[in-house]
Amino acid sequence: MNTNFATELRHMTEQELALIGVTKLAYIRSTPEGYVIHDADGTVIMVSETLSLALDAIEQTKMLQVTLH
Repeated sequence: MNTNFATELRHMTEQELALIGVTKLAYIRSTPEGYVIHDADGTVIMVSETLSLALDAIEQTKMLQVTLH
């Protein structure tokens, strides 16, 4: 994801995200318990045993995975 697009996403409203088919932004953190999917505000959504399953869950729920630096 390019930097300009990531910046634009941060400033979009829920309605604007919905127009492009995204219901929520999400990120994944690797922990000893597994791969934890977090909502944009840091709320834990779920824990997955594998990265592949976590990515599939994000895609199936129309969330957009974002990369944090």
